[in-house]
Amino acid sequence: PSPPEPQSSADVLALRYTQPHLYSWLEGESPELEQISPEEYVTDALFMGLRLTDGVDLVGLGARAGVDILERFGAVIWEQVEKRLLVLEGNQLKTTETGRWVLNKVVAAFLEG
Repeated sequence: PSPPEPQSSADVLALRYTQPHLYSWLEGESPELEQISPEEYVTDALFMGLRLTDGVDLVGLGARAGVDILERFGAVIWEQVEKRLLVLEGNQLKTTETGRWVLNKVVAAFLEG
């Protein structure tokens, strides 16, 4: 199937590509496209970005997604900061050493919140 036509550049960010399994790909199967919400884009970006030493630039991510991240996820962020799993340095949200060990739980809090 062909992807939906984007209405704006922000819509391009809201597509998730899923590659077929190797054997399906060898048979010519195309990637699957799924349109996701800006909020899902943010949680995906947090899941990937918090694995990095530099963390995630919340202002930049919010601008790309069109979401005020502190307004939407502020309670989750502060809860994780209080648990010493995340640290907010300026606009950069980073995991602590302890937070890296339990990153899936940290990201799950964003999905639940």
